[in-house]
Amino acid sequence: MATRIREALTLHALVVTVALSMADELEAEQETGVTLTRWRLAQRTRADELLGSGRFPLLATVSEDAVSDLDGLFEYSLARHLDGFAAMVERGDKASG
Repeated sequence: MATRIREALTLHALVVTVALSMADELEAEQETGVTLTRWRLAQRTRADELLGSGRFPLLATVSEDAVSDLDGLFEYSLARHLDGFAAMVERGDKASG
């Protein structure tokens, strides 16, 4: 029973976190009139300076496409979460309750 409750809470947290991020983006766009894409373009020079400085070598290797698609990030994280849960169910993980 504890595993079911943890699963329900974890899945809920994942969905709520992404939904809140999307709502924040929409609210910022409505308040400023600037889309997230336009804001990112405006920040590109500073980001390029920081990432090109050598201070953040791992972050500099991450493709901008990998982090700009919130729907894609959600789909990826949901799939990985469900993969892990399915593996746990398949092995009959009794230790987690």
